[in-house]
Amino acid sequence: MNTKEDNILRLLDTFEKTQEEVMSISDSFEKFNYVLEGLNDSLKQLKLYKETKETLDLLRSIINKIDNFPENLNRSFEDLSSLSQENLEKLQRLNKETDSIVEEKINKAENIYTDLDKKIDLLEVRINKLTEKMEQSIDNINNVLSDFLKKNIVLYKNMENRGKKIEELIEIMNRRATTMDKLIQYVEKYQEEQRLKKLKEEEILKKIKNVEIIKIDNSKQTT
Repeated sequence: MNTKEDNILRLLDTFEKTQEEVMSISDSFEKFNYVLEGLNDSLKQLKLYKETKETLDLLRSIINKIDNFPENLNRSFEDLSSLSQENLEKLQRLNKETDSIVEEKINKAENIYTDLDKKIDLLEVRINKLTEKMEQSIDNINNVLSDFLKKNIVLYKNMENRGKKIEELIEIMNRRATTMDKLIQYVEKYQEEQRLKKLKEEEILKKIKNVEIIKIDNSKQTT
């Protein structure tokens, strides 16, 4: 009975270890989901970059129009030869201010574009690292699942073999119990036979004694 209880306790320990491995796999899946969330954030940043790039393209179009503005002004100067010198000076100042504004906007746009390029490079590096980590996590999860399945198959086979051994043990115990029942019945029957035999012997002895007593009485009477 102690061996049977020890086997059951070992089976329970094996099940607890299997549950711990399942919990470890669940933790690995949670980490994998966390990595996926980080990748989603990176994709959102890429989308923001795309929208910013479209804005920059629109800004370049506006800048090109502004770049053409001085030429248009110069053409207009030819048509404004009849204007006073004061008006011409105002137009020249306006032209210089316009050139300054255009140059400033171009510099800002170039700085923004350079910063975006740097951010894109950093984002690409981060995405590559995340991809590598995801691949490693997937490989680790696959390895854990493979080991888990192999251990479960071995555990199932061991449990199946132990179950068969337990069934064989129960069958042997049942046969022994049947043999014990037959032995008890035989002993009881033997005891009953001995009791009856003893009763018969006692009856015979009583009869013999009675006959001897009768003989003695008869001999006395004859004398």
